[in-house]
Amino acid sequence: MRFSVLPTDLQDIVVGFCFEIRLSDLKRDLDTIFEIKAWDLPPNLLPDTVFCPETYGYVPHPMRVYRPLSHFTNKLRLFDMFRVFDVLHRLDFRKREVRSMGSRWDWMRKLKEWEFLGLFSIFFKEVEKNPSNLKPNWLGVPFLL
Repeated sequence: MRFSVLPTDLQDIVVGFCFEIRLSDLKRDLDTIFEIKAWDLPPNLLPDTVFCPETYGYVPHPMRVYRPLSHFTNKLRLFDMFRVFDVLHRLDFRKREVRSMGSRWDWMRKLKEWEFLGLFSIFFKEVEKNPSNLKPNWLGVPFLL
């Protein structure tokens, strides 16, 4: 028997028992996870483990092993923001192709909201095609270490 065949109330009880959340929260979390997967971010920007304030320790990334996203105080914890900002600092924003979607400071302001990482993914894929988009002192070094 498939889970989706069960009555909604019973599904809610099962989800509550397993994850201590409601079925609607699980569906919202899964929508978020599928949206992030659709962005096709480079694997370096999604860490293997994420700090979880709920357990006060590191747990596997929720895209690999599900854990309610409400356990993470901020969805930005799901991303390696240090590497994102590192890429922004390596890019040469004097070039038209690099600043076509905004300045470095525009990106740093926008990336305070996790939803902008989808746009960053598009931006990164475009500028990554041309290695000369890096600052001269970073030429020859990969975009993501």
